[in-house]
Amino acid sequence: MRQRDDIVGALRARGELWDVAPGVTALRGDAAALLRDLERAIATLCCIETSDDWRVPPAIDFATLVRAEYFASFPHWLTVASHLRDEEDALRAVAERGEPAVLREASAAPKAALNPAVCYHVYAALARTSIEQARIVTAQAECWRHEGTRHATLERGWAFTMREIVCIGSATTRTRFSSAPPSA
Repeated sequence: MRQRDDIVGALRARGELWDVAPGVTALRGDAAALLRDLERAIATLCCIETSDDWRVPPAIDFATLVRAEYFASFPHWLTVASHLRDEEDALRAVAERGEPAVLREASAAPKAALNPAVCYHVYAALARTSIEQARIVTAQAECWRHEGTRHATLERGWAFTMREIVCIGSATTRTRFSSAPPSA
């Protein structure tokens, strides 16, 4: 089997892969088609377990992450979402100079994070509801985890698509699903 570097090199040479930023990769052509086919196949497998298929937004509020104790566990992976302050002077400086330093100065305090995982949305949406029986959800979204120097094209990205199967129920339910043999 070809090594990852050979595959990445070949895709770059064909113009089907390029890095937008460290850990942020773009695809087109056959590489993008392959990714779409994989996503469809994975979604089909997930539908064997559940028809409750969600597409969640690309960002999540801080309150949900606090409730999940994300900051205590993985603060080093978090990517926050910000926007430019709605102040004429700040916007003028960005328009005139357009440099990263000016963007940092003109940015408002973040009010949301880019998704570190998909399941947090499912748990937040179902919080304070009564679950009468086990519920299985599959969900997909774009996620972001900043892992510093560990980013590797086509292996470990800062930005990536995640699909999860989330099982909500009792400990008995979780055991039953985690130990069940694969469907034939």
